[in-house]
Amino acid sequence: MGGSVWGASWLGSYLAVGGYKDTNSHYVVGERIQEANTIQIWHVPLASAGSSTSASSTSAAGKSKRRQKMSRDHDDDDVDDADDNTNGTNKKNGSAPASPRLALLLEHQWGPCFNLEWWPGSASSVHDNTSPLLGILGGCFGDGAFRLLAVPRPTPDIDEPVVLQVQSVLMKAYRPDTTYFCFTFGGDRRVALGCANGFITIYDIPWALANPVDPEPMAHFPAHDAFVRDVSFESGAEVPNVLSTSGADGRLNVWDLRDLFVPIPLFRARAFLMSCEWSKCADSVYFADSDHALRVYRMPDIRGSAVLLMHRSTIWSQCTSAHHPFLVTASADGLVKAVNAHRVRHRVVKPASLLALSVSVIDPQGTFQYRDNLGYEEFDGSLLKKEAGYVLKSDQRVALQTASWNPERRHAGWIAVGGANGIVSILNLEQ
Repeated sequence: MGGSVWGASWLGSYLAVGGYKDTNSHYVVGERIQEANTIQIWHVPLASAGSSTSASSTSAAGKSKRRQKMSRDHDDDDVDDADDNTNGTNKKNGSAPASPRLALLLEHQWGPCFNLEWWPGSASSVHDNTSPLLGILGGCFGDGAFRLLAVPRPTPDIDEPVVLQVQSVLMKAYRPDTTYFCFTFGGDRRVALGCANGFITIYDIPWALANPVDPEPMAHFPAHDAFVRDVSFESGAEVPNVLSTSGADGRLNVWDLRDLFVPIPLFRARAFLMSCEWSKCADSVYFADSDHALRVYRMPDIRGSAVLLMHRSTIWSQCTSAHHPFLVTASADGLVKAVNAHRVRHRVVKPASLLALSVSVIDPQGTFQYRDNLGYEEFDGSLLKKEAGYVLKSDQRVALQTASWNPERRHAGWIAVGGANGIVSILNLEQ
């Protein structure tokens, strides 16, 4: 990527990546930033379900592996330009995995990208090779606006990336009194935007696309006393009406768009609640608390939450899949963990999570070591006790800030993880 990664979203075998312009920049929530930046669209040859092909490019001793790292200076000379049906191997020799290829580079003047996600309706266009449209991409940017932009289909026969300057968008949502910081799609019809002043804005997407210049929202209401950190619609409904939100005021709330005067407060802490998500395959709400624990409320029982796993630093991102019960977390401690979110705690069987990826700095020169598939670890309840000597500080260079499952069934085991060092790692957790 080249800059700190805050957005990574799959569309078939294409991965959209966005973030900061470099790895040293920092921004204040609510301030408007206008500067040159890019959105990268990568083509990633994926192994089909059941394949034993690994996403690693080279190996080191033991379990240490150098993952495929997507950066601007990545060598793409041996890329196999196959379509979505590729099995992840180079067809020329039948063994070496093909490397990701930077297909599109979208240049803009909107500043840093805080969130990035493909519109769910794009799933139909990505497989239509006759369509010039790859998909519709949504994002929240540093100038305070949310945008929907049409991404053209990359030309498969060109090794060099196509550089495009974005001149127009399908939709732009902007408010002079605040900035948009996060968002989530509610199926094909709705999008919820979290604001820096604690408000939530809801748009009807068909209406907004028909009125792209300053569209009128269907709802704009105060949800938190500080900036909204994450939002997530309920799963399973064609037009969802229930929304979960977490904010810098330490609250986790559930809202029904049909009655916004009576929110359901689920959780309260004296710290930021960084992430929340409504499960894509169950009626459950997952969130990261102030003790760096991932918790779950299993509806309709909201009397208490259960702990699924622990990290030693801030959990920046979590992601579920519609095709299996496994949830992944990306944390500032440089770890990616996966857990079966449907597994219920039992006094005999202790909850366990898979340590899927570990990032560390191994020398003073700042060399990063990536290790994957480090086995399972049992949940350690003592980490929740104050007398355990809890470690809160970690090297900010290894922070992992976004994780994304591939939404297609045949590629449902693949995840993309982006971090503060500008590297995006691709892993297949089916193996």
